[in-house]
Amino acid sequence: MNLQQSKNYPAQLVFINDQQTITNSLIVADYFGKKHCDVLRIIDQILADAPMNLRQPTFALTCKINRLAPVSVI
Repeated sequence: MNLQQSKNYPAQLVFINDQQTITNSLIVADYFGKKHCDVLRIIDQILADAPMNLRQPTFALTCKINRLAPVSVI
Protein backbone atom coordinates (compact mmCIF):
# COMPACT_ATOMS: atom_id res chain seq x y z
CA MET A 1 0.00 0.00 0.00
CA ASN A 2 1.30 3.43 -0.89
CA LEU A 3 0.56 5.44 2.26
CA GLN A 4 1.12 8.81 0.64
CA GLN A 5 -1.72 8.17 -1.79
CA SER A 6 -4.08 6.89 0.91
CA LYS A 7 -7.13 9.00 1.63
CA ASN A 8 -6.32 8.40 5.30
CA TYR A 9 -2.94 10.13 5.06
CA PRO A 10 -2.97 12.79 7.80
CA ALA A 11 -1.17 16.10 7.54
CA GLN A 12 1.30 14.90 10.18
CA LEU A 13 1.77 11.44 11.73
CA VAL A 14 4.12 12.43 14.56
CA PHE A 15 4.73 15.65 16.47
CA ILE A 16 7.65 17.01 18.46
CA ASN A 17 6.71 18.12 21.98
CA ASP A 18 9.42 19.13 24.47
CA GLN A 19 12.07 17.23 22.47
CA GLN A 20 9.94 14.05 22.39
CA THR A 21 8.39 12.49 19.31
CA ILE A 22 4.71 11.76 19.95
CA THR A 23 1.59 10.56 18.16
CA ASN A 24 -1.73 9.10 19.25
CA SER A 25 -3.78 6.03 18.47
CA LEU A 26 -6.43 7.98 16.55
CA ILE A 27 -3.82 9.32 14.13
CA VAL A 28 -2.19 5.88 13.77
CA ALA A 29 -5.56 4.23 13.06
CA ASP A 30 -6.43 6.87 10.46
CA TYR A 31 -2.99 6.70 8.85
CA PHE A 32 -3.12 2.93 8.35
CA GLY A 33 -6.86 2.75 7.62
CA LYS A 34 -7.57 0.59 10.67
CA LYS A 35 -10.30 0.63 13.30
CA HIS A 36 -9.31 2.59 16.38
CA CYS A 37 -10.37 -0.28 18.68
CA ASP A 38 -7.97 -2.62 16.82
CA VAL A 39 -5.09 -0.18 17.25
CA LEU A 40 -5.85 0.06 20.98
CA ARG A 41 -5.90 -3.75 21.24
CA ILE A 42 -2.48 -4.01 19.58
CA ILE A 43 -1.05 -1.30 21.86
CA ASP A 44 -2.34 -3.27 24.88
CA GLN A 45 -0.60 -6.39 23.54
CA ILE A 46 2.65 -4.49 23.03
CA LEU A 47 2.47 -3.11 26.57
CA ALA A 48 1.76 -6.55 28.04
CA ASP A 49 4.89 -7.93 26.34
CA ALA A 50 7.14 -4.94 27.08
CA PRO A 51 9.51 -4.83 30.04
CA MET A 52 8.06 -2.85 32.95
CA ASN A 53 10.68 -0.08 32.65
CA LEU A 54 9.49 0.72 29.09
CA ARG A 55 5.77 0.81 29.77
CA GLN A 56 5.18 4.01 31.70
CA PRO A 57 7.55 6.47 30.01
CA THR A 58 6.59 5.24 26.53
CA PHE A 59 2.78 5.22 26.64
CA ALA A 60 0.34 7.47 28.45
CA LEU A 61 -3.43 7.17 28.63
CA THR A 62 -5.27 10.24 27.38
CA CYS A 63 -8.85 10.93 26.46
CA LYS A 64 -10.65 12.98 23.87
CA ILE A 65 -14.17 14.30 24.30
CA ASN A 66 -16.15 14.04 21.10
CA ARG A 67 -19.06 16.39 20.73
CA LEU A 68 -21.94 14.94 18.78
CA ALA A 69 -23.92 17.06 16.39
CA PRO A 70 -27.47 17.85 17.47
CA VAL A 71 -30.02 15.34 16.24
CA SER A 72 -33.17 16.57 14.56
CA VAL A 73 -36.31 14.56 15.20
CA ILE A 74 -38.80 14.68 12.34
